[in-house]
Amino acid sequence: LFKHGSWLDSATSQVNIQVPMFSRQLGMFVLLNIDFKIDDGGNWAENHEIIAFETHTDDTSKTSQTITTLRVLQICYVLGALFKCIVFEGRWQYNTLRGQKGYSRCGAICSVAHRHSYGLLHMVLSVAWSVVYILYDDECISLVSQLKYVVHGEYNEFTPEFLSTLYKVHQAFLLYQNVTVFFLIFSYVRFLQFTNFHPKMALLSRVIAKAAPALSFFMIMVMILTVGFAVIGMVSFPFADFQSFGASFQSCGMIALGLYGNYDVLEKLKPT
Repeated sequence: LFKHGSWLDSATSQVNIQVPMFSRQLGMFVLLNIDFKIDDGGNWAENHEIIAFETHTDDTSKTSQTITTLRVLQICYVLGALFKCIVFEGRWQYNTLRGQKGYSRCGAICSVAHRHSYGLLHMVLSVAWSVVYILYDDECISLVSQLKYVVHGEYNEFTPEFLSTLYKVHQAFLLYQNVTVFFLIFSYVRFLQFTNFHPKMALLSRVIAKAAPALSFFMIMVMILTVGFAVIGMVSFPFADFQSFGASFQSCGMIALGLYGNYDVLEKLKPT
């Protein structure tokens, strides 16, 4: 900055440094984003962000093969569960309803579909999960294809587009990660539902069903307390981890889980 031109002078209020890195062996992108803000008194405030994610574009890597295997197993599990609901339970229920008066063919199908709504929802989530992964994979392939235009250590006309694509891929990665977590949790709940056929194996699901009303009130109280602490954090600690309600709520959740790591900043900014 000082060597090539007068990049910093008395009128400078903000300096942003972005350092992209890529490991072809690991298929991982890393972007180090450092932001310096200068106030009227000449004080420098530093804020940094590290973005890291794997592209899984190399089909020969162990990570890509593991993820592909898990994805195939998960899809087979969903299809097997749907086959069980339709062929075994759904067909029996359909024939039973058709044997009763007042049920047409369409009415019987709608009734069976309503009874197996969780199974249909599981299939829809499976399709959505696969679509999100395909979109993320296409973004990763587009990002990797731009590497040949970005020369190591030099800034050229392709660098802004590359950094913009890098941020887009990271957002797609976060979306894929969140959808995957929700889909796996729903799949686990469905597995607990499948154990209801046996009284011993259904012990956990029955306990959860019985305790659901009490747990719901407990979760409401936890939510109220967390929202209150998030608002207090926004007022008491004016830095990046509490600059907005979403960031403050997430930081309070990390503190409750024991995963928060910026306690030294909180000590410096604590109210007197």
